[in-house]
Formats: sequence, structure tokens, C-alpha cells
Amino acid sequence: MNTNQLKQLLEAARKATPHPVPADFADNILRAVRQEPTPRAARPFSIFEQLNILFPRLALAAAVVIVLCAIGNFMLPGTDDETVFADQALNLEDL
Repeated sequence: MNTNQLKQLLEAARKATPHPVPADFADNILRAVRQEPTPRAARPFSIFEQLNILFPRLALAAAVVIVLCAIGNFMLPGTDDETVFADQALNLEDL
């Protein structure tokens, strides 16, 4: 771009009418400088949104309980009475 074209562009920009500034322009600038979140319309907080927030924690807690029960099942010694009862309960031929 040569200097003549640049001068023409700058002259046209000086003569152009500026765009109207929004009414809350200053507030938006100050909010951006302070990095405040933009205010949103208040809406009800449903039970499903609360469950979506809590689900990862509930899933992790359930997984921990399942793992602890499985470890306890393998680590604790079983008695003969428990095995006999389990065998009788699962034996379908006696029914």
C-alpha cells in the first residue's frame, strides 16, 4: 500500500461518522478490567442440576465402597458355616 492510498483511507476515516456507543459501555469496560463475571438472569436451580454437580463425587464414593467391600471379602477369612449356608442356598437340586 503506498502513501497516497494510506492518506485517502485516513481521510475517509476522519470524515466517517462514529458508531453510537452503547449505554452500558463504561460499565462493560470496568467489568472487563476487574474481570467480574457478566451478570446473568436469575433462573431456578433445579434438582437435576444439583445432581449433575454431585454425581462425580457420588460415583467416586460408590466406587470406594465397592472396592472396600471386595477387599474385605477376599481378606477376611470365611467360616465353614457361611460356606455351607451359601452352598445350600445356591443348590437348586434340593428344592
